[in-house]
Amino acid sequence: MLNVNKKGLPPASGKGQQTTTESIIPNNRIMNKVEFLLGKSVDPKYYRKALKYAKHKLKWQGERYGLKYDNNYLAKVTSEVYNQQMLTEEMIKLGGIAYEINNRKTYN
Repeated sequence: MLNVNKKGLPPASGKGQQTTTESIIPNNRIMNKVEFLLGKSVDPKYYRKALKYAKHKLKWQGERYGLKYDNNYLAKVTSEVYNQQMLTEEMIKLGGIAYEINNRKTYN
C-alpha cells in the first residue's frame, strides 16, 4: 500500500520546494525500474511519451502542492502512464476491427 499525506499524495522528498524538470532528470535506471515494475520490456517510443507525461504531471503537482518527487516515484507514475497508453492502443485497434466487421457487406 502506498503511503499518502493528508492531500492523498505520496510523501514528498522535500516540502516547500518547487519541482523542475531538471530535478527529475531521467536516466537508464528509470527505464529499467519501469520494466521491472511492469514485468516486461517496454517499447522505447511509448516509454518516451509516458516519461514525458509523467514528468509533466509531477511538475504540475509539485508546483501546486509544493512537493518534490524522486526518481522512484517518477518510475511508478511512468509505468502507470505506459500501461494506460498500451490499453488505449489496444482499444483503438479493437474498435477498428469491430468497425470493419460491422460494416462488411455480405453477399449471398
